[in-house]
Amino acid sequence: MQLHQARYFVAVCNGLNFTRAAKRCNVSQPSLTRAIQMLEKEFGGYLFDRKRSSIELTDLGKLVRPYLEEVWRTAFAAKRIAREYSAKIPKELNLAIMCTIAPMPLLQMLGRFRTNHPEVRVQLTDGQARLLEEKLLNFETDAAIYCRPGRAPDPRLNYLTLFKEQMMIVLPKGHRLSKQRSITIRDLAGEQYVQRAFCEFEDMVNFRDMVDKGSDADRGRCEVVYKSDRDCLRWSQAASASGSCPSIQSSMMASSRARSSIRNIGGISTW
Repeated sequence: MQLHQARYFVAVCNGLNFTRAAKRCNVSQPSLTRAIQMLEKEFGGYLFDRKRSSIELTDLGKLVRPYLEEVWRTAFAAKRIAREYSAKIPKELNLAIMCTIAPMPLLQMLGRFRTNHPEVRVQLTDGQARLLEEKLLNFETDAAIYCRPGRAPDPRLNYLTLFKEQMMIVLPKGHRLSKQRSITIRDLAGEQYVQRAFCEFEDMVNFRDMVDKGSDADRGRCEVVYKSDRDCLRWSQAASASGSCPSIQSSMMASSRARSSIRNIGGISTW
């Protein structure tokens, strides 16, 4: 016997009408009738005497009615108690964030989420985009904010676009390229370059190779003088601001550098 069969039986008993009982249970009448017939088969006899103009309980129906009503009441009470208990348990959302995303737009988003869902505790972790995607696929986090430009969406995941950013080049104040309004990869030929270890385009583009391919032979190759896995974005920003080395960053992260010049860079898309 299934719980929904007890529910349908009780609904028919209360109104002695299959059509109204089906509507009350939000099912089609054939589905309700089929469930009652299966119950009758299991009990070994008819539960209702179906007459042309009315329906009555049979002796077997009257015998089992109090037991089936108790089954449904107990199940309903169990559901209510479970819901009340679950409502008291602190809810937690595990959110993984790509380590190179600027904090300000995320803080604003999390602030609004906290206002709308004060009962939910948010557990934040950060990491490289590839590792965050693996966490999602392995059910180690509930959601993740990241990007992997140039890669097709994984069919096992659901995606929602939050925002797009333009990649920019960050230059020290007074750098020879800071006078240009827009900079191309070719312009970086011969420069010392700060390479971000966890760049958003790591799966798609090697910036050093791009510079080397577009370099003038007379100006020389691009030399990577700094690369680190430790909080790489802030460290590369500091290196760009304090020395003579440009680096390529997202527009929101680049805009936080007061001591740097920020320019559009051609040939690199948004992400």
